[in-house]
Amino acid sequence: MKATSTWILGILISLSSSLHAQTAESPATDYAPALRSGGLIVRLPSQRNKIEAMRAFRDTAQLNELSKQRLTTNISKLEQETRESNLSLMRAFRQYYELTPVQFLYDTAVSHLLAGRLSGHFIDDSLRAIQDKSVPQDGFLSLRIGYTDPGDYSGAEAMILGDARWQDVQPPFPTAIAFNNASFFVGQWLNPSTASHRRYQKAIERLSKKLYAAMYRWR
Repeated sequence: MKATSTWILGILISLSSSLHAQTAESPATDYAPALRSGGLIVRLPSQRNKIEAMRAFRDTAQLNELSKQRLTTNISKLEQETRESNLSLMRAFRQYYELTPVQFLYDTAVSHLLAGRLSGHFIDDSLRAIQDKSVPQDGFLSLRIGYTDPGDYSGAEAMILGDARWQDVQPPFPTAIAFNNASFFVGQWLNPSTASHRRYQKAIERLSKKLYAAMYRWR
């Protein structure tokens, strides 16, 4: 009986040591200090690839004048919808996210940042570039709008957290905050003028709660 108890105790100690080592090596121990140090950088979707593809098709395909006009109208509509959506997202962050500083740039800036061009990419609340501002040098977390399973878009649309290398963060740190699209679709029908803002508000409030808990779990 004594030998069995000693054996069980040894297993428990071994498991405890293993779990402690995993926690100590967890990327979460890096994410939380980076968030506290440099805050959050939100990557706004630009739709640049889609817009450029539509323009190229309009300018090179054998289309009649009416089809070209319709395509031009659709391009302008997409540009306007993208701008309005980004402004709505920025306003929601300004209003509901208070945990850390938050800054914004377009998703097209990431390739420039990875190439070492670190300034001139942030944008103000009117979507104009801020030329004299650079990314934090002591780390930060990033956030993008995407799908939790981007391969076939079968996953949920969400706010997805990334690190300072623009790579998605890993569990156990919070990785994504899914949008409640069912509520959004109902809101579009009942009150379309505020549906988008409310959708962002709910997601940002859940994001803030999860990040707050994570920041104080991994000091």
